[in-house]
Amino acid sequence: FTFDSLLKSLTSCASASLTRESATAIAKCIAAMALSDHVSSAHFSATVNKFVADVQRSGEQEHVKRIALLVLGEIGAKRDMSAQRDIEDVLRGAFDAEDGKSDEVPLAAAHALGSVAYGNMAKYVPTILGMLKSDEKGTRDYYVLTSLRQVIRLNQPRSSRKDHNTDAADDGQALQNAFASYVDQVLPIIHAKAQSEEEGVRSMVAECLG
Repeated sequence: FTFDSLLKSLTSCASASLTRESATAIAKCIAAMALSDHVSSAHFSATVNKFVADVQRSGEQEHVKRIALLVLGEIGAKRDMSAQRDIEDVLRGAFDAEDGKSDEVPLAAAHALGSVAYGNMAKYVPTILGMLKSDEKGTRDYYVLTSLRQVIRLNQPRSSRKDHNTDAADDGQALQNAFASYVDQVLPIIHAKAQSEEEGVRSMVAECLG
C-alpha cells in the first residue's frame, strides 16, 4: 500500500452515521501516517493542506469536515502548526458551521483548536482566552471552553490519560509546567463564565476546573 492509497481508504470510511469514537480513531490513524518518519515533508504538507481545504470548502458534507478537523487536531497536538498560517482562522471559522442539524462540526473544531493549542501553547492559549473574553454574548462559550478543556486534558500526566503510552517520551511534566503559567489568566475568565445561564457552559466550566 502507498501513503495515498491508505489515506484514500481511511477517508472513505467517513460517513454521516460514523460515531464520534470511530471518527476519532480514523483521525488518529491518518495523523499517525502523516507524522511518520517515513513520510516526506511534501506528503505531510499535502495532507495538511487537503484537510484544511476540506474544512474550508463551501457545501462540503458535515462528516467530511468533522474528519478533517479531527485530523488537524491530532496532527497539531504532536507538531507545531503555527507554520500553517491560516490554521487559526480555519478552526475559528468552523465554530460557526452549525447548521441546525447537529453540532458535530463546531465540536470537532473546538477539539482541534485545543489540540493545536497544546502543540504551541505560547501562540494559541492566548487565542483561546481572547476568544472567551471577547465573546460578550457568550454565543460560542461552550465550544471555546471545550477547546480550553482539551488543552487542560492533554496537559495531564500521561499516566492519568486514556491515551497513556508507556513507550512515549515522558514530557508531561514539562508541559504541565508550561500550562501552569496561564492558570492566573484562566481562572478569572472561567469563573466569570460560571455565571452563564446556559447549563452546558456551566458544566464545561466545571470540567475545566475539575
